Amino acid sequence: MATEPDDETPPGPVLFAPDVPPAVRSLLSEHPSVLLPASAPKQDAVGRQAAGETIGGLVVFAGIEVGLWFALRWLVYAIFPDGLAFWLSLGAGVFGVLLLVAGVAAMTGEGRARVAARKHHGQYLLAEDWDGDATALMERAQRAVETIQDSEVNKRGLLDAAKNDVVLPEQLWDIGRVLQQLSALRSRQADIEDQLQSARLEAVLRPQREALELSATAMETKVAKLERYADQVREADAVLRVETLLEGALQDRDRYVELLSSTEVAGHSGLIEELSQETADLNATLSRRIAAALEIGQTLALPTRKTD
Repeated sequence: MATEPDDETPPGPVLFAPDVPPAVRSLLSEHPSVLLPASAPKQDAVGRQAAGETIGGLVVFAGIEVGLWFALRWLVYAIFPDGLAFWLSLGAGVFGVLLLVAGVAAMTGEGRARVAARKHHGQYLLAEDWDGDATALMERAQRAVETIQDSEVNKRGLLDAAKNDVVLPEQLWDIGRVLQQLSALRSRQADIEDQLQSARLEAVLRPQREALELSATAMETKVAKLERYADQVREADAVLRVETLLEGALQDRDRYVELLSSTEVAGHSGLIEELSQETADLNATLSRRIAAALEIGQTLALPTRKTD
């Protein structure tokens, strides 16, 4: 059963590889304008040019500030008494220095982000890295992972055996990376077909097209498995909610026994036992749901990559 979203949520602007450090993710997320699509070539010249523009911009900004301060100083001394003019000009000078410091900090942060964006290029993906079909598949994968990560059974550690904190980010990155490659190759093939049509070309493109279709089908299967896992987790969450409410009701069991005894209700002994049995049945159902979810979740782990 496919996961049906309550509302449409677009994919995040950046998908990071699992091994990108959190500090780098935070820095790049704060400066999305420095990021390059995965298909764009790395260019160190971009960084050098940005550094030159940054220094030049700071010099120009500082020069404008100094000029404005002198003009303001002349104006306040012409209008106000010397004592008041001194404090007004001093305040303006301090304000200008603070602005310059803020500008330096902002530009320094952007410079660091540009360096990080070049260094980690290919270890992050942007929304523009995927074509329409790939974007739709990526959205489904992201929604499924979000459902699993936000579930109560996951937060309570009932799915720890599936290693969701490690496996799910790896799954998302693997799906996103393959979909990016698919999108690039589909675009390339479409460009070639637009420029030239021939039987000889078709003989070359046919197996390539089949390879793209096989890869797309594999990604569809992988996302569908994630969605099945999310559905199992959602069902387990529903059972857990009912069980939690029932356990809360059972906390007052002794008071209900006392109530029935004090009112001398005949044949009441089975009522509390019935409620207790309902809790036991729900617990067994929850265990089955968790086991079913884990069975799917444990098959999601990617094969270990060999390192040279």
